Amino acid sequence: MGKKEKSGGFTLVEVLLATLIIAVAVVPLMDVFSRSTRWMVESRKAMTALNLAQMVLEETSSVEYGELDGLAMTETAAFEEFPEYRYQLAVEDYPEGGGKKLVKRLKVTVYDGDTMKELVSLETDRGDWQ
Repeated sequence: MGKKEKSGGFTLVEVLLATLIIAVAVVPLMDVFSRSTRWMVESRKAMTALNLAQMVLEETSSVEYGELDGLAMTETAAFEEFPEYRYQLAVEDYPEGGGKKLVKRLKVTVYDGDTMKELVSLETDRGDWQ
């Protein structure tokens, strides 16, 4: 009887060790992919909210100065085309107006419609320069 020939292939220990190494490398990568997807969704929401806030402020530019106070909102409202977002518009006399009410500050805040978490807030000033 001669020597036994080694058969080709991997031993169970080698297979288990390779599986362990792959698992240790893949699990953190999956976490990175998961986080990057979440960040991408959040940044898309923030960009949409920023564009919607800018749209609201641009729509106020066609309103006469004396009618700006009528735009102020005490509660949030939904966007027609983006119901998953809500917004609120505040109109205040400029705090540093020196007693003259020639400047108003308009502030639009956009919220996530589900959580009511504030996503973005933009301000602009409008003057009554005649």
